[in-house]
Amino acid sequence: MADEYNTLFLIKGRKALALEPGTTLSLLAYTEAARGITLTGFEYPLDDAGLDHLEPGLGVSNVTVGPRQVVEVKEGLLLADVVREEF
Repeated sequence: MADEYNTLFLIKGRKALALEPGTTLSLLAYTEAARGITLTGFEYPLDDAGLDHLEPGLGVSNVTVGPRQVVEVKEGLLLADVVREEF
């Protein structure tokens, strides 16, 4: 789903991305919980972390630091929000 400000999509398993460096990406647990989250290519990497649906803080407003990123989740679904900041 996309509009002029955001692109939203679900992640299950492993997803390779090619976002430009400096792009803001937020991840929220779409299911009650998401476990085993690993992020590479981000300012704030994660290694086997967890997110709960009602406590989104850890996955909000991360920033890409290289031309390639990987998001991996072992249990549950993540809602990804890529923010376009050129308003």
